[in-house]
Amino acid sequence: MSVRESEIYEKKYRLIAVNNGVKAYNEKISININENISFDSKKEEFTSLDHFVTSIVSDLLIAIDKYTKKQGETIMDLESQTVVIVKNPLSLLNVKGFDEPSYIESIKIKIYLYTFMEEEKAEDYFRNIVSKCLIYNTLKDKLDIKVDFEFTL
Repeated sequence: MSVRESEIYEKKYRLIAVNNGVKAYNEKISININENISFDSKKEEFTSLDHFVTSIVSDLLIAIDKYTKKQGETIMDLESQTVVIVKNPLSLLNVKGFDEPSYIESIKIKIYLYTFMEEEKAEDYFRNIVSKCLIYNTLKDKLDIKVDFEFTL
């Protein structure tokens, strides 16, 4: 006989439209999200797109950090750079004549880390960790998401 909690995990959120934005709640805290995407390079608040992309990448980095520590592997200077390509962005601004739906065309993630492993072994080792990541696994077949590694030995 299986226990339901061992098969699924259910997480609930509440979101409310307020003051030209959204307030998102989990069990303990809330955040405000006021834009779905921003073309203003000086904007200091995370948008929906920012939250979405950073959730994917943080899922990868946290998994790599935790898994390597559990296995006793040494990695240092774990970081990443990500490029997101949004198709038809002018539709989001309601620019006349631009009516095609906007969507994320691709997400390119480059993970940089320092390891003592040989590069070929490191590539397999870290790809294995990536294959266990919740958010990445959910989206990898639905979006063009590419993860590359750059190792410093």
